[in-house]
Amino acid sequence: MKEIWAAMTIAFGGLGASIAGAAEIHTLKLHHFVPVKAPLHAGFLVPFSERVKAASGGRLIIDIAPNMELGGKPNELLGQVVDGSVDMVMTLPGFTPGHFPRSEVFELPFLATENILASGIFWDMIEADFQWNEYSDVRLLAGWVHGPAAIHSKVEIQSLEDVADLTLQTFTAQSTALLQALGANASQVSPRAAVKAMAAGETDAIAMPWEPTPSLGVADLVDYHVEFEGSAKLYTATHILAMNPAAYAALPPDLQDVLDAEAGRTLSIAAASIMKAASERGRDVAAEAGNTFVVMDYQEVKRWVDAAQRTWDAWTLKTVMDHQFDGEALIKKVLMVFAEKGVG
Repeated sequence: MKEIWAAMTIAFGGLGASIAGAAEIHTLKLHHFVPVKAPLHAGFLVPFSERVKAASGGRLIIDIAPNMELGGKPNELLGQVVDGSVDMVMTLPGFTPGHFPRSEVFELPFLATENILASGIFWDMIEADFQWNEYSDVRLLAGWVHGPAAIHSKVEIQSLEDVADLTLQTFTAQSTALLQALGANASQVSPRAAVKAMAAGETDAIAMPWEPTPSLGVADLVDYHVEFEGSAKLYTATHILAMNPAAYAALPPDLQDVLDAEAGRTLSIAAASIMKAASERGRDVAAEAGNTFVVMDYQEVKRWVDAAQRTWDAWTLKTVMDHQFDGEALIKKVLMVFAEKGVG
């Protein structure tokens, strides 16, 4: 009988240890808007989740739901993480125009000339200011900007005047404002919506970065790609990886440490680097498709940059009137860092 009780004690003791171990596993749901083949999913979020799992000894699992799998629209992602419907999201602040005015400085046309450097500046400003002034409802794990945007068009565009009267879609409020000022029938939509409209013949062109074009099949829908000579870049858009603060607080301290070690400037630069490499691949895909590249020369680029100044001026005025901060000073601060690094 003693042997039986001893065996039962060992069995139940092992079961108790197993249950205790299982109770230590924490799963976080991460929702985002890009397809599984997109570099930000396959090359950034999946490796990030694998590193977190390994560093936590398998106790912290990030369950990724891509391509709006959990429902809603891309511009609802931030609301989902704020209300706790999901634990994490990857999204663009620009999907909700006007809510993150400081971050918009990186989306002004022809301001950010190199996305790795711009991403570092963006993260530094998040830590110093933006986390508290713009993102107080969430905990930011990373923030970065994508590679340079181009205009992907069914019709040839050789000059600023050729944009007038085109139906053109883009992803940020500031690039939309510029294109509207140039006379285009421009609207801000999500990437999927833009490509759907292009496939249906409802739009002439899309202003978007090169990075997502292969996974969205853009090269097969257009014949021309418009770029700008030199360091001038049409626009970039900010991205964030955000977490619900309550979900973070619910983690044991050691698992919080695991996340903290993975998050921050290094993670932000990693995302930017993946997008830069993917941009180069996207351009290669368009070349392989036999599409035509139109590169605006320096003289024409200056005309676009001069036109963009009106967008800058309108934005700086709006920051003072609506948001009570000095947008012009913020622009100068960003440009100063670019100048110090010899970029721009």
